[in-house]
Amino acid sequence: MSEIPDAFEPPLSAPDEVAEAKWNRRWNRFYKIAAIWLLGWVGFIVYKIVSLDHLKNGLDWIIKGVISASLLLVITVPLAWLGSRIGKRERWRRYRLLLTFALPALFLLMAVGGALKGRYFPQERFKRLTGVEFPRDARVERCVFDDGFGPLFDWYFLCELTCPAGETDRVIRELKLVEIPPYREPDADEGPPGGGSTGPSRWVNGESEKILIRMEADAARTKLRISCFSNRRPYVCGVSG
Repeated sequence: MSEIPDAFEPPLSAPDEVAEAKWNRRWNRFYKIAAIWLLGWVGFIVYKIVSLDHLKNGLDWIIKGVISASLLLVITVPLAWLGSRIGKRERWRRYRLLLTFALPALFLLMAVGGALKGRYFPQERFKRLTGVEFPRDARVERCVFDDGFGPLFDWYFLCELTCPAGETDRVIRELKLVEIPPYREPDADEGPPGGGSTGPSRWVNGESEKILIRMEADAARTKLRISCFSNRRPYVCGVSG
């Protein structure tokens, strides 16, 4: 019994048709890889918007997205190949093209979902970075993070929250933070420097740690701003806002 010809491939009955079929298959592969690359680029941009709650320096992120989407091909192309192989089965053949792109898209959606979870439930990420439990009974007001981009870039994690003062003291103690003397602006009416207003209370961990942790608190020690930076290089990226 002769095999049923693949509906996606033209009959190979003559040399010119064979050459044309090979050419078409190559272009089809190119178009599919290009579409998968574009899917990865869009997924990277969406991931960063979700993670950072903004996308300042858009051109910089667009360029990083180009590189990131190219690196993601190592994962997304095998996933697309797997979906295509599944689609070659008789019962799934009509969905073959859809399955080719469905698995890479699912992988990217899982990354975006992880970013959403990290923003609204930062407890796990905080403990993984610092080794300390997140403040109990805390109300998170803002949380942004950047996972960096390979070994040449730093990452950071920032969280603004409200919690009981006792939890603030516990975090300071367990992270072994050292208080930084508040900055005092000179007051012309009082004469020499030393008077004037002071800023929020600030703490920082030791410079020898693998990560640099900074924390600010109001006078009641209930409103906190915690920043965790990678400490691989002297330069650490800043967080605006």
